[in-house]
Amino acid sequence: MIKAHIPKEVTKEIVVERAPKATAVSEKWVLVGNNFEFNSSQLTAESYPMLYDAAKALLKNPDMKIGIEGYTDNVGSESYNKGLSERRANTVKNYLTSKGVDAGRITVSGKGESNPVADNATADGRAMNRRIEFKVQ
Repeated sequence: MIKAHIPKEVTKEIVVERAPKATAVSEKWVLVGNNFEFNSSQLTAESYPMLYDAAKALLKNPDMKIGIEGYTDNVGSESYNKGLSERRANTVKNYLTSKGVDAGRITVSGKGESNPVADNATADGRAMNRRIEFKVQ
């Protein structure tokens, strides 16, 4: 069991229930916080509790498919950041599959430095932009 302190201002409880087959599900989850070290696709300890919860939700909802989008801060070239963000998305996919989620239910994409959620002018802002977004498909 991994224990980590997660500040309340960056967490959101996600409750996922199986939707009836006729109902379209459209939801986005964002792992906000310091998810990756600078210039790395290695997860920080802060990420594991949220990813574990995501894996549990996916295992409880076997028909749910997700897209994982990786993001970076604005340091580095656009092409390098695109590749790094895809490696980050694949790291998260690998974690989820290691917990029993079928890889066929997961797609990944790297978005690079596009769509920042925080100001890249500060170290904290750049850390927030090194993130993962899940989109229910």
